Amino acid sequence: MIGVSPSPLKKCPYCAEMILAEAKGCRYCHEVVDPSWREPHASAEATTRTRRHRGIAAILSLVIPGAGQMYRGKIGWGLVWLVFTVVAYTVFGGRW
Repeated sequence: MIGVSPSPLKKCPYCAEMILAEAKGCRYCHEVVDPSWREPHASAEATTRTRRHRGIAAILSLVIPGAGQMYRGKIGWGLVWLVFTVVAYTVFGGRW
């Protein structure tokens, strides 16, 4: 377009890629670069997310395949592993 100046750019403080100066987040590393936007959302995110321990997830996966994935919040992957394991035991269970 004629007469339209390009938007000013700035460097992302996390990955050093050039992004728009008015960007709230980096499109390359997906970090929030606008501090006024980060603060109110960071506290809300921290209260809704609970920390899950990898060791507990590993023990659950040893007992029930896919349970560790479900414990970590990846319900879909946990169900996929559970179904895959049940099908594999059914098909190949007696032939090994």
